[in-house]
Amino acid sequence: MEIIDEPLYVESTRSDRPEAIHQVHVVLCDSSGEILAKFGDHTLETYERSLAKPLQLLTVIRLRPSLLDECSDKEIAIMSASHSGEEKHIETIQGLHERYGLKESYLLCGTHPPFTPEAIWGLGRKNITTGPIYHNCSGKHTGMLLACQAMGWPYEGYNQRNHPMQVANFETMARYAGGVAENLKFGADGCGVPTWWLSLQAIATASARFADPDFKENDLEYYIRERIFDAYHKASWWTAGSRRFCDPFNSESDGKWLGKIGGEAVFGVSLRNRGLGIAIKVLDGNTRALPPALLHAMKKWDLITENQWERLDKWVKVPLKNAPGWDIGWIRIVGD
Repeated sequence: MEIIDEPLYVESTRSDRPEAIHQVHVVLCDSSGEILAKFGDHTLETYERSLAKPLQLLTVIRLRPSLLDECSDKEIAIMSASHSGEEKHIETIQGLHERYGLKESYLLCGTHPPFTPEAIWGLGRKNITTGPIYHNCSGKHTGMLLACQAMGWPYEGYNQRNHPMQVANFETMARYAGGVAENLKFGADGCGVPTWWLSLQAIATASARFADPDFKENDLEYYIRERIFDAYHKASWWTAGSRRFCDPFNSESDGKWLGKIGGEAVFGVSLRNRGLGIAIKVLDGNTRALPPALLHAMKKWDLITENQWERLDKWVKVPLKNAPGWDIGWIRIVGD
């Protein structure tokens, strides 16, 4: 492994010419926070966004441990997902609401259209107007409502910094990323809950601690993380959706890692039971540069087997086609 100050660069080509270039910073840490390898600037700060969802679900289940036995892998996955709003995603969340007596109107995440054309067309054919359940964070918000229900906390304002639900989330993030909860810098995420402003080193450290069997207050904390690891592997589609990198990246992991994307092209990887974590950020926020850069770094650092590499091959050098279907270029690491 090497510590390299120069970031990675990912290019998009057209007819053998580079048309766009994205700068990418990648950091590998252990659970003590030590930098083991990197490309670029480990001090670069960014909002953690949705890559915090596994930690937020850890907080939820610690508050309501019965969810471990009551929920399927799909339900665990959807509660820490940035889902695409496809039909099975919505059905899974609706099932949770029906079982626990929640209402869609309790969700404070706002709404947006599904991520896939097929899902949008399906809603149009059925004349369905999207509500909060279609927001990609509605599973996370459902989990927070379930924790509030168990603790007797009000549903109103559960997305606010001073609500007990978010106080608990801040305490978890402080333990995992380092620091004091009250001092963590934060902003408003796209779904309305707080999101943390952290360095890539802090994000990689949090990811490493999530994967360290010795980093725990009790056995329950470890079992919850293991259950989330299992769900990300066995029900990976429910963490993201069709044609999105998170699905194959987690399904082809052989259960050895968990990867989660966040808004503006930030991504975290926890290497299961190894106490290692990766944080990666595409500086211009374009997610298309994430897969080639992440897989390149994992290969350089011997964190992926040849078999896993082959199964994820189409994300290493991503082919580009135009509307008529012609092969016109690639998204790839510059120099490959």
